[in-house]
Amino acid sequence: MPELAVGIDAARQGSPGLAVGNIVGTNLVNLLLILGISALIRPIPLDSRILRFDLPAMAAASVLVFIMARDGFLDRVEGVVLFLASVGYTLVILRTSRKESAQLRAEFSTKYAVPEPADKASRLVLD
Repeated sequence: MPELAVGIDAARQGSPGLAVGNIVGTNLVNLLLILGISALIRPIPLDSRILRFDLPAMAAASVLVFIMARDGFLDRVEGVVLFLASVGYTLVILRTSRKESAQLRAEFSTKYAVPEPADKASRLVLD
């Protein structure tokens, strides 16, 4: 959200370079610095969804922005394309997370099931 606010404010004030630099810089810091330090502290397991969908989507978005920015500016049509791509990505993530969350809830309930108290007095204390 802070990047969005800076980007909108920079575009309104006629500083599009600031908006693009802020987005690119934030993505680089998030990917390289934060992910790298986290992996140094503890290995990060990657599930198949990340390898099959998230990483290729991130690479495709980077290539798309690079291609669009080669002429030196991003126009409204390109902005709409990037916006629609982000909405599509978000919708796909939401759809897959709903499917996964049902599976995770079932797995969690079987793995960490809380046994029912034997009598009513202990149930009142727990509630």
